[in-house]
Amino acid sequence: MRARASLGDRMRWGGHRAGSFPASNLLFVVLLLAAALGLARPGHAVDIVEVSRPIAQQDLASFLAGLQTPEREITIQRPDGGLGPDGQMTLTAKGPGPLYNWVAAAFANRSDQPVSVILAVPHQGFTGSGFYPPRLVGPRVYGTALAGSGQLSSLPPVPGENAYLLTLPPGGTASVAFEVTGGPLPVTLWQRAAYDAHKDFTSFFRGALLGISVLIALAMLLLYGFRARALFPVAGGFALASIGFMLLEAGHLTVLTAQSGMTGFTLQVLRAVVEGLMAGFLLLLLAMLADLGRMSRMAANLLLIAACLAFAIPIYGVAEPLLATALARLVFAATALGGFGLIIYLWYRGEVKAETAVLSWTAVLLWTMLAALAALFSEPGSSIANVVVIGLAMLLVLLGFVLAHHAFAQGYLSRHFFREAGRHALALAGARAFVWDWQPEEGELFLSPEIARALAQPPNAFEDAAGEAFLELMHPADRSAYLATIAEAEADGRSPIERKFRLRHGDGSYRWFELRARSITGGNGYRAARCIGTITDVTSAKIAEERLLKDAVYDMVTGLPNRALFTDRLQRAIDGLEPGAATALFVLLVDLDRFKIVNDAMGHEAGDALLSIIGRRLKAEAEAVDTVARLPGDQFAILYHEVPGGRGVDAFAQALLGTVGRPVKFEDQEYFLSASIGVAQYRPEVQDADKLLKDAAVALYEARRKGTGAVELFNPSMVDDRAELVVLEAEMRRAIERNEIEVHYQPIARLADMHLAGFEALVRWRHPSMGLLAPESFLGLAEETGMIRDIGRVVLNEAGRQLGIWQRAYRSAEPAFVAVNISSAQLIEPSLLDDVKQIISREGLLRGSFKIEVTESLVMEYPERAAQILERFRELGVGLSCDDFGTGYSSLSSLRKLPFDTLKVDRSFISSEAQDHRAVVILQSIIAMGHELGLAIVAEGIENQDQVDRLGELGCDYGQGYFIGKPMSSKQVNDALAGLPYAHTSGRTAITWLWERAIKDPPPEPALRRVTAKDVQRPEPEKRPARPYPRRRMEPDPVPRPDAAPPTLPETLPPPGDARPMVDFDAPPPALEEAAAAPAAVEVALEVVEVIAPAEDATPEAPADRPTPEPAAEPVPADPPPPAARRRRRRQRQVSLPGEGEA
Repeated sequence: MRARASLGDRMRWGGHRAGSFPASNLLFVVLLLAAALGLARPGHAVDIVEVSRPIAQQDLASFLAGLQTPEREITIQRPDGGLGPDGQMTLTAKGPGPLYNWVAAAFANRSDQPVSVILAVPHQGFTGSGFYPPRLVGPRVYGTALAGSGQLSSLPPVPGENAYLLTLPPGGTASVAFEVTGGPLPVTLWQRAAYDAHKDFTSFFRGALLGISVLIALAMLLLYGFRARALFPVAGGFALASIGFMLLEAGHLTVLTAQSGMTGFTLQVLRAVVEGLMAGFLLLLLAMLADLGRMSRMAANLLLIAACLAFAIPIYGVAEPLLATALARLVFAATALGGFGLIIYLWYRGEVKAETAVLSWTAVLLWTMLAALAALFSEPGSSIANVVVIGLAMLLVLLGFVLAHHAFAQGYLSRHFFREAGRHALALAGARAFVWDWQPEEGELFLSPEIARALAQPPNAFEDAAGEAFLELMHPADRSAYLATIAEAEADGRSPIERKFRLRHGDGSYRWFELRARSITGGNGYRAARCIGTITDVTSAKIAEERLLKDAVYDMVTGLPNRALFTDRLQRAIDGLEPGAATALFVLLVDLDRFKIVNDAMGHEAGDALLSIIGRRLKAEAEAVDTVARLPGDQFAILYHEVPGGRGVDAFAQALLGTVGRPVKFEDQEYFLSASIGVAQYRPEVQDADKLLKDAAVALYEARRKGTGAVELFNPSMVDDRAELVVLEAEMRRAIERNEIEVHYQPIARLADMHLAGFEALVRWRHPSMGLLAPESFLGLAEETGMIRDIGRVVLNEAGRQLGIWQRAYRSAEPAFVAVNISSAQLIEPSLLDDVKQIISREGLLRGSFKIEVTESLVMEYPERAAQILERFRELGVGLSCDDFGTGYSSLSSLRKLPFDTLKVDRSFISSEAQDHRAVVILQSIIAMGHELGLAIVAEGIENQDQVDRLGELGCDYGQGYFIGKPMSSKQVNDALAGLPYAHTSGRTAITWLWERAIKDPPPEPALRRVTAKDVQRPEPEKRPARPYPRRRMEPDPVPRPDAAPPTLPETLPPPGDARPMVDFDAPPPALEEAAAAPAAVEVALEVVEVIAPAEDATPEAPADRPTPEPAAEPVPADPPPPAARRRRRRQRQVSLPGEGEA
């Protein structure tokens, strides 16, 4: 499509400078009105160039007129003012569009000779390209058009420009139009001879600059072969990139790529690649010259990372060349400016390398400023393009001289010889391991080859670039400290160097080394010119040191922080807590219930494994900011941060209880644990970590009082009586040492005939100031303090000893038994079996007469362990009784598996409140089941005759309770048993006789009270003269029976197992008559027993003012009567068993 352009169309001519495209709407309106009025007429739009003038070179910028149109083909009026049909010219665009830019000029030859001139148009290069988007590099002209009498032809391609030959005949005129890429078009008119001379000079000049630059680049690369430093190849890379920049400016790079077949790279891509490489190598050059690794390894790494990222710009330039070019220029300018500031800063610090880098980087900054002015502000065709290229070549020359000075400043050969000699001399004088030699001015590090072998590295690992290789093997966490130490030693050449660090071994592990070196000052003041010393392997010493440090603040079993580290972290948390902070701070103390029992029963290995597992569970339950620590014993401490919207401390404590309560499997056996937790919250008035821990301990103590699985939050009203617990523990220990722990015996009767069957041993504490205490008053304290084992051992020994005395003194056909209760701590104690075995062997106890009572709950806590222990007891001949049956687990499988021979039915099935039909059925079922299993049944808590009768009807074997008999001291039992032969003559049983003794000398009632530290204060003992132990008078009965023969006193007690006639506790009448023949012998035997073992019957007599239920007619003497007198009074009185006579 052809369009005709007029003054009212899109054609805009003007006599302006090249590149001025008027776009003013006002001008457009004025021209449009002029065209409408017919004022527009042909005329000269621009000045005409006179080609016949003898000027060698002429700039045509003022003779050019511009046109911009969206039409590809357009007809315009000739700029030279031609009239008629020849006054127009048609322009056909060849550019990409959518807007097409034309520049036109008019030429005339007013001479009488034909004239030929050269029109030269340089390519778009770096000069005047701008920043973003940069102008397209390469030819500026897409095509040309000629109108008039002249001829226009293109000359052969010249690198860097387009040249056209214009020939005009004499008197001829012509209009020449250039389709351009846009922007100003620099066109120069040359006379033919002048143009040829200019072309030859430009080619020579550019060739010389390129040759010098290539030689400098090769020299930089060759320096690396002379001294292996990364600085030289980096500088060579920058020089090569600069050569590419020169080739691009000269136009040779297009020819080279075309000849090499790289047709896929356009000029825009080549420019982005070249300038991107220049920016990347400049960053690397800055990193090498600054040597930041000696001052800050992190800064050096960041600079290297930035350089590596800069090398991504050339790759990105393939896809987006214009944006990549802008980025490259921005990075180059920032590197030049920032690098200059960094070099100046290092120079001010006195760095040796910075001193030599100041000059070269100043040149870099000056050239960058020149290039920026050329790219942003220079006019097209300006000669500043040559200045930019010359400046770049001078920069390379200066950089080459600086690098040469760096390589050859100190004389390599002589310095190498001196370094070797000095190294060997100093190493032999002071080195004990591996030689370490550092020369700061040269940046060289020497390491003896032996260290490579010690680290299992290749032999040549430290031959080239030893400093970089050494830092590469060093642990990342130690590099900064190592470099800082070396930098400090360089700054002060008089300070010694001592530093420990880790080096990577060939197997991947790290070994500890210690560097000890000294500095040698140079000629530049106090700065070190050389640092030399030794490196020693200290791995073993460091491991031992770390183990000691870790053991000091970490628990060896669980690996958790110990109390010291926990207290430190707690104090830091308290100090760092701001007033009014939303985060609440809590301390939780977790105490494992009954862990000591498990630890003693299963062994310390199992206990440590359980603690380790519980510690890991608690740590997993806590948050990352919390601290879990193990305290001494079986306690854990947790520093908990309660944040708004998060889990509260109550929920966290309950989660901890659930975590501890999960079963733990160890060696194919499951263990169940529980815990008590004390919680203390940080309060502003508590600024001390120890005080907050103490508050949590008080709360834990209160939680343990409530039982297992309790959580207690501290409040200031709580009383810390743990100190009182220590006093009570010491008091109980003294009680054991002073024989204040007594054993009382409660009779057990055979319900079928109400004969005495045995006793149950019950513990009492006869305190000097509080009197006789019930077990409920002190056994809880004993369990808390761990004294329950010692008290249980005392009860076992005393009960076994007393049973042995009775069996030797009263050889009945059916000997009485003694049942002893044991605690859970005793049951799983390893020494319990040996203790019982020793008691049976020492006292010669009859098989089955010494019984052990355990509760269902106790057995079911450790079923497997308990089954093993009870089976061993049965093999020893110890009777086994299941106490409180029906109130615990009531596991029938336990009756089948465990070797019990007796069941003790709890008093809750016997009491008056439980006399409904269901209770009777359950009781009857228990008795029937026990008999079917071959077990004897003992009913506890019998209070009246009705219960005795009912139990007898149900077939219950034995009964026990205050109706049968109250607990009595061993002395009271001995006194009562001494009169049994006389009781049999009247048909009374041993139970009746015990009741008579109880009425005559009532058993003391133990007090049930809370024992405190104030209560246990002992009175000061009075100093009394020693007196001999009182012996009882052995005299015959003052009222002998007529038919009684004079007694024959045995010299010693009959040994166990003697075949002499035995005295039966509840013998039938014939046996009573036979036994009554020697009452005095029995009495004498008792007295002998008491004399031989005075400690056995050392229980003090009741005081004289103790009330007795004796009749008023018979006065009670102040002192206890002798045994004979007591027997005489018993024969005079008849006291019936409650239920049979008067209660």
